[in-house]
Amino acid sequence: MSILFACATYVFGTVESALFLGAAFYSYRLTRLAGAFGAWILMITALIILTSHSVAELLQLAIQVPFNQLVVSTNGMSAASFIISSISGAVLAALLFSAMYQLHGKFRQLSR
Repeated sequence: MSILFACATYVFGTVESALFLGAAFYSYRLTRLAGAFGAWILMITALIILTSHSVAELLQLAIQVPFNQLVVSTNGMSAASFIISSISGAVLAALLFSAMYQLHGKFRQLSR
């Protein structure tokens, strides 16, 4: 079970990073449609910070923590505690990606 948790850690990290990157991309594209103003620039900055933090964590995990050590650290962990501790970042990233994607679509329709 520990090997599954270790692999899932990499999967959650990769999905989270990809979704944050997508949210930052669509927020930038939305700026081109709606214009740049102070609050929106702050939102893009926050998304870029979240994206860079997520990518840095994933790279640090992949480079500095050997797979065997990750398996040992997840040994004895219950499935519920693993899911609760791992899924919050991926859910946040999915919500932000979904919001930016939908906003981009709405503003693109309005600009036509």
